Amino acid sequence: MEESGSKIGKSIWLRILAALLLAVFCLSLYLNVQARIIFSGSQFVGKVAEYAAGVTEDTTGYLTKGRLERAWDVLTTLVRKPRTFDQYETYASIAIAREDYQNAVQYMQGCVDTYDAGNEKELAVLELRLASLYVLTGRYSEALAQLDKAAQHDKELSAAYFMRAEMKMILGDMDGASEDVKKYLETDGGDPVIMVSLGQLYESAGEPARAAECYALAVNEEPHSYVDMARCLILTEDIAQARQCLERFRAVSSENVNGEVSAMMGVCLMNDREYADAAGEFRRAVENGYQAVHLMYEQAMMCSYLSENYVDAASDGRKAVEAKKAAGEPAASAAVWTGLSFLMQGEYTEARSFFETALKEDDSTQQVRYYLGLCDMSLGEYDSAEQLFTQSMDRDESITACLYNRAVCRIALGDTKAARQDLDLVIKRGDDADLTKQARLLLKEI
Repeated sequence: MEESGSKIGKSIWLRILAALLLAVFCLSLYLNVQARIIFSGSQFVGKVAEYAAGVTEDTTGYLTKGRLERAWDVLTTLVRKPRTFDQYETYASIAIAREDYQNAVQYMQGCVDTYDAGNEKELAVLELRLASLYVLTGRYSEALAQLDKAAQHDKELSAAYFMRAEMKMILGDMDGASEDVKKYLETDGGDPVIMVSLGQLYESAGEPARAAECYALAVNEEPHSYVDMARCLILTEDIAQARQCLERFRAVSSENVNGEVSAMMGVCLMNDREYADAAGEFRRAVENGYQAVHLMYEQAMMCSYLSENYVDAASDGRKAVEAKKAAGEPAASAAVWTGLSFLMQGEYTEARSFFETALKEDDSTQQVRYYLGLCDMSLGEYDSAEQLFTQSMDRDESITACLYNRAVCRIALGDTKAARQDLDLVIKRGDDADLTKQARLLLKEI
């Protein structure tokens, strides 16, 4: 009797593992989808604003910080309203140096209006600076209008195409943004800082493959581009190349802001079936501030389970359930796998508590009544186990296994007649060779 129970137990755990493999695969796909949102905290507007600020720097270099306020006081006292190009340019330069971009806009507009040197390339640069100030003040439509003028006055001004692509992206014109990216690349070989921003643009447009190409051109000057490139490669399912990028980045930097690097490396290791190391990466992602804590612990739990480290799987699962509840996320699925982790260790009371948590949250959770039945049967609570196996069959779940286990419970309860009926049904169904064999052996014993 004990031998038959041991053999069927092994068969049950194999079924659990098979189901788990499917669940892990689905969850890893979910993580890949989430990568685009969670892995990167980049702000596209912030990147172009950073560039816009750089565009204005060469107009303020002659002013030291100590002279700024004094120069501003003198100008506003002696020249209350600028009238000439030189006056507007000086006012604009000081306003920019003071980071007073609101006033700088009107003075730079004055520079454009009073410019009379007749050099269209110089005028285009002034319009580019004005557009940059509009970007810094969040006036994107006006920035776009100035960039159109700059591009008309100097068709080789690559920065205008880059910034105009960003503005069009922000304003929702993705086709126009793509065209300007092409023009930028035609007029400029690809400045690393700009290529990073273009990579982000392509990411936001849902084109991770093209984004990865942009990041690849920036890695020598911007090592973090390896991380950005890895993120895109994960989205294109080129996991092997993504892992190489992350390893190259780690060779030159220990940076792991918000756990992004660890989270992605965890995905790569999981794909390569290095489950124990993957679990460690997911935990490190949490330690370094990864936002979706529940997702990382859930992934760590799955990886620990697959590496047959059920102790860590249970620990990670418990944290995943707690984090999900704290975040207002559904916790039933994580609770089931946590319960299975405890079940594999023979900790039936702990396992049952998590299965009950899953059932309380969502009574439609698949197989949970069956798992509860296993716990109760293992704890010697045959009456409740019998009922749970019956409920699981009513839901068309694991019918053959439920029939066999219910027969074991009925034998323990002294109802051999009902047990024979269940075992006969197992044999009649014949859809599981191991269960059919065990049912015949058990029938002989009773």
